[in-house]
Amino acid sequence: MAARWLFLASLALVTGPNADPEARQHDIASAIRGITAGAAAAPLIIDAAPAAAPASLRRFYAARSWAPAWLTVDGQPRIAELVRAIRNAGQQGLDPSAYRQTAIERRLAALAAGPTDAHALALLDVLLTDAYLALATHRAVGRIDPRVVHPHWTLPRPPFDAAASLRAALGPVGIERALDAVDPDHPQFVGLRAALARERARERIAWPVLPDGPALREGDAGERVRVLRNRLALEEFPATPAAPGGPGRPDPARHFDADLKARVQAFQSRHGLEQDGIVGRETRAALNLTPARRAGQIALNMERLRWLPALDDPRIEINIPAFTLRVIENDRTALAMRVIVGRTDWPTPVFNAVVTGIVLNPYWNVPASILTREILPVVVRDPAWLARHDMEILSASGAIVPRSAIDWSDVSVGRFPYRVRQRPGEENPLGRLKFVLAPLFLAVALHDTPARHLFAESRRDFSHGCVRLEDPLGLAAFVQRRDTTWTPEHVRQAPARVETAVAVRDPIPVLFLYSTAFVDETGEVHFRADVYGHDRALDRAVSMTHSHAADNGDYRTTTVAFMNGCGSQ
Repeated sequence: MAARWLFLASLALVTGPNADPEARQHDIASAIRGITAGAAAAPLIIDAAPAAAPASLRRFYAARSWAPAWLTVDGQPRIAELVRAIRNAGQQGLDPSAYRQTAIERRLAALAAGPTDAHALALLDVLLTDAYLALATHRAVGRIDPRVVHPHWTLPRPPFDAAASLRAALGPVGIERALDAVDPDHPQFVGLRAALARERARERIAWPVLPDGPALREGDAGERVRVLRNRLALEEFPATPAAPGGPGRPDPARHFDADLKARVQAFQSRHGLEQDGIVGRETRAALNLTPARRAGQIALNMERLRWLPALDDPRIEINIPAFTLRVIENDRTALAMRVIVGRTDWPTPVFNAVVTGIVLNPYWNVPASILTREILPVVVRDPAWLARHDMEILSASGAIVPRSAIDWSDVSVGRFPYRVRQRPGEENPLGRLKFVLAPLFLAVALHDTPARHLFAESRRDFSHGCVRLEDPLGLAAFVQRRDTTWTPEHVRQAPARVETAVAVRDPIPVLFLYSTAFVDETGEVHFRADVYGHDRALDRAVSMTHSHAADNGDYRTTTVAFMNGCGSQ
């Protein structure tokens, strides 16, 4: 059908009110100029809907004196390629309807019905151009400005010239190769795109749902076990049944054996769940997510990867919903560890920073928000609580204020003109060392912790926004690897009750990322829970804004506000 449309569209260029091809092209150019008239960034309505990229579109046509880009003697194959690329946008984690698919195909169908005028042809040409500019931009740098959902994001978006890409696409390069050339080459992106294709293929399968009921574990038997086997087999976790049953023996497909337990544990590992081999509420919920839901989750994380510019090497990457930290050097993982991130009501922000220093045996400067919400209500009832927890009271100038100098009968949560800090020591929540990050305004740091038992939890959102490290000494050794004067003995020999600052010779970038779908170094895809609701916020923002933020800078913030850190700075 598309080939027939395009054949008849070519006839439209030499038929109608003006059969002279040159005159016809002039008429179309005049119509394009009229359609695109207006200030560069002014809203532009094309075929009853706003243009996705009005500024880029106007600049593109003005540079070519408004001559048509697609409705030319040799332009028809490019139209077919673009229509195909739009139809296949879902393979890139994008929505074909965002690129005027219906309007373009409707106008092509109208051309198939007979001759049309220059204005209608001009509208089609502009629609095609706008669709390519939007599709190329979205594939290259994403559909929205990252600050829509992460207001502290300061990494520059990758530079991209959509008009230059279109000029290449209309030439010998062609549409498909030009669009492929703009896709990120980040290994995570390539891996997620492959995972997306697998989930799209699974959408055609009748997806089994594991019914509610008691937790399933090794030794259980029944129909729900058979459903569990079938479900895991569909996602490349096949379990080999036990030997065939005989008279009086249970059907092996309905028996939860050790092999099935191992497959459940593998599934739990790839979904960030406790690897106990028991199918409880959380594991059952993850099993029952459909391929369409997973495909949507992958697409959102592909969007996040499109925001990233070329990344520094080495660097530290913290994946907040995975509760992990990786040090990347020479494009490989040089160090990995578990971390603890902020609670849902004290979320760790998504941002980028630089490690600028290390502090041994740090004081904990209690943030005003924690002081007001958690400590002062206790202190008002029990003024001695601060002393029992090795805390000092400071005036606004930083001088230590004796507890006896305060009229505690006059103290309330709303009336306490002092600061509080905890001395270095075994109870200090920052542990033996912290890493100082710039910028300072978020008051977020990476640090040690005395609560080592929490690293055994599968979900580790327990902090007030800072990131607690499973192996702070290992990270310090990497950060200071080029400083020949640094050894682990610096920490062990530092006076336990004295705060000591250590300079970092080579500051190292830190990325606080939010990836709920990612691939490991073997190419296996992993999923994590949307602990802060950022997936939902991003999904809403994409639905609302499409490309408008990228083209004219108009965006809105729809994210959870970050409080003010853990007071570690």
